[in-house]
Amino acid sequence: QGEVAYQIDFTRENNHYNGDMQVKVAVSGLIWLRCQRCYEKMSFNLQHESVLWPVTEGRLMDMPRDREPLVMDSDCTVILKDIIEEEVLLAIPTILMHPDDACALVSTRDAK
Repeated sequence: QGEVAYQIDFTRENNHYNGDMQVKVAVSGLIWLRCQRCYEKMSFNLQHESVLWPVTEGRLMDMPRDREPLVMDSDCTVILKDIIEEEVLLAIPTILMHPDDACALVSTRDAK
């Protein structure tokens, strides 16, 4: 649950990788997740930015290793919803927990 705002900019980078297209993606918002310790809801301030480089599978091995690829299918289409979803998932910590002083499980355990 929550709301996410996004911005996607398609630009051509003339200084790197032969002037290929780059995709700048920014996602932000406040979302509600579950604490992995007490399973109570908690808010998470989502902030994430990436620069992706569109490439077909056939050119993937030619891409410099310091670039984050955006692998496209053979007809070079990109589904924006999929890019946004992936960036949101990358921004969420693997294990999200309340701070100790705000977690119901820690507070209950400390009270005993």
